[in-house]
Amino acid sequence: MKRIAIDLAFLLACVLGTSGCRGTQRTTAPSIVRVSARLPHGDAQTVADTVGEVIATGVGGLGQHVSAISTGEICDVYVVSAPDADPQQFLVTVRQAVESCRRLLPADADGASVLLQPPGIPIPRPAIWQVQEIQVLLDRDKVKALGISPAEMDRAMAPAAEKSRPTNKDANALAATVLQVDGKSVRLGDVAEFKVVAVPSHVVRTYR
Repeated sequence: MKRIAIDLAFLLACVLGTSGCRGTQRTTAPSIVRVSARLPHGDAQTVADTVGEVIATGVGGLGQHVSAISTGEICDVYVVSAPDADPQQFLVTVRQAVESCRRLLPADADGASVLLQPPGIPIPRPAIWQVQEIQVLLDRDKVKALGISPAEMDRAMAPAAEKSRPTNKDANALAATVLQVDGKSVRLGDVAEFKVVAVPSHVVRTYR
């Protein structure tokens, strides 16, 4: 009976991966940290080329895999840890890397939040298609000099942004929109260029 009890204890140790079974090594799934940032009035390609590249380069030496998914104004960079890495410590390390490269982001980029992905939630694999939208090429120096806030630009462009298939007429109307800034009338066409373009719905890049 004593021999049976010992064997059962040994078997239980093997199943649980404890030190009672030398041939068994416990491993844990890699952790995934998501870094999200927004570039107002950007498209997927522009966001990928600016925000995505900066963040992915900044965290590129961490973990075992880095990829970025950009869509509309948003870029999500996913950083995958090595197996058995401590999730919270890995999160802290990624946050420190993002803080180090934050100054390299476009001046009007928002956020760069750093969050630990819930266990079992994989990196998305989005379908990609062509979308038509109004591309906004801001003269950031003029916008800053005139004191136009991002919130004012968002409000002015909201009606056009809500259209699923904008036209050149919509782009021209947007350029003709007038804002009142500190008692002065500012035409949006004087601080930005608006044109209708076909762009990918998402830009997906794998860095390693």
